[in-house]
Amino acid sequence: MLLRACVALVVASPRCPMCTHSPLLLARSGTVSLRRPVLNCMLNWRESETAAEWGDRADGGWGSLPEDDGGAEYGGVGAWSIQSERSEGVGDPEWLSRVASPKARARQTIEATAVGEVDVPFTRRNGFHVEVRMQHSADRGESIHRMWVAREVMIEIAAKKGMRMEDLEIRRVSEAIVAFLAAEGVDLADPDWAMDDESVPFSSEFFAARTLCNYYPHLQQHLADTLLPAAESTSEASEQP
Repeated sequence: MLLRACVALVVASPRCPMCTHSPLLLARSGTVSLRRPVLNCMLNWRESETAAEWGDRADGGWGSLPEDDGGAEYGGVGAWSIQSERSEGVGDPEWLSRVASPKARARQTIEATAVGEVDVPFTRRNGFHVEVRMQHSADRGESIHRMWVAREVMIEIAAKKGMRMEDLEIRRVSEAIVAFLAAEGVDLADPDWAMDDESVPFSSEFFAARTLCNYYPHLQQHLADTLLPAAESTSEASEQP
């Protein structure tokens, strides 16, 4: 058996923009109905008040309430009442530890910084694109060089020591090529080096390993001796009885 009595229902909420302006009290005998009070609340919510008190809020009206409007009671940030664990005027909390950012590693004088491999069904088109950076004096700074090293060139270099291409590391090969060019007198810090010399088939900023091997006939042997010094060269092995 339902007990019918006078029921007082407060449907206003201090955080609801529609109800804060006209709190509703419903007192009636019998079953409680919310349809009419809510409709009255919506009709009493004036548009001017919305624009002035809610529309201009950067957070869309769902930020923390000021202390004089219940903010101290509810606290937090935003509609989810997120409480900050840091007190005013206090440093970092105990659970938060500061970590120093790692120091940048000093770059090597000649260092390969990027490698991209091309692997397609056409053997002659397979190889590596490499970017190498070289450090110069303080007044000349750093130079960037890009090269193409075909797999066939890598195979030929390793074959001079009777080894396979897999015994070579492309980064070390590219760095050795740049060091070789610097030793041969190429001004790698000058982007316009030999630009007016038609006999030089490469520039100081980009070169293909095959072109360099044709221009410097001893380059492949130099790379083999530098990168695979412990291996015995094929020429030395053929001379032995």
